Amino acid sequence: MKIQISEDRKNLNGIEYLQKRVTGELPEPSMNVTVPIKITLVEAGRVLMEAIGGGKHLNPANTIHGGFIATVMDSVMAASIRTTLKAGEDLTTIEINVKYLRPALPETKLFAEGRLVNVSRRIGTAEGTLKNDAGELLAFATISCMIFR
Repeated sequence: MKIQISEDRKNLNGIEYLQKRVTGELPEPSMNVTVPIKITLVEAGRVLMEAIGGGKHLNPANTIHGGFIATVMDSVMAASIRTTLKAGEDLTTIEINVKYLRPALPETKLFAEGRLVNVSRRIGTAEGTLKNDAGELLAFATISCMIFR
C-alpha cells in the first residue's frame, strides 16, 4: 500500500513534526476544524491534547457525541506512536477500542493523554485517557496503527 506523505513529514521526524504543530509553525490537519483538538505537550512516547466540544458535536442526549471522543482519542494515541517515526515514515489507524465511562458535557475542556505501549517494524500500539476539567476519567482507549516505513 502506498500513501501520500506530506512534504512536512518527509523532512521531519515524528517529534519534530508534532512540536512544530504545537508552536504553530505547521498548520493543524483539516480534521481539527471539525473536531477542535490542540496538542499541548509532545515527548517521546507521550502526547497531551486538549479539545472542547460544542453545539455542533452533540448527540440526542445533549452530551458530546461518542464519535467526537473517539476522534480525540485516535488523534492523541496515534500521535504518541508518531513520536517514534523517522522522517518520511507515516502511520494509519487499523483498530481502536474506546470505553466510555462518563458523558462529556458541551463547552467543557477535555484533556487527552496518549502513551506508547509498543512499536515494532510494522505495528504501533498505544493507550489513552480522556478527562474533564474536574479530573474525572471520561474514557480510556487502545489503538493499533500500521506503520509505513
